[in-house]
Amino acid sequence: MIFQPKIGQEAVINYKDKFMPLQGVECVIYGVSKGPGPRNVMVLTTEFTYPHYCQWFIIPKGNLNAT
Repeated sequence: MIFQPKIGQEAVINYKDKFMPLQGVECVIYGVSKGPGPRNVMVLTTEFTYPHYCQWFIIPKGNLNAT
């Protein structure tokens, strides 16, 4: 888990449920929320994800691992 996500940092999406469509996809962090509660991170996938190409996603920071 990434405790202090930084913009431009590379990460891998990691879900507890290994059958999630984005499991194991590499991404780059482009934005981090500032709230006092759970922090979400905006990422751009660097791999082609079926059926689309590189896309933007909002992921909780607990589901990201550093590469």
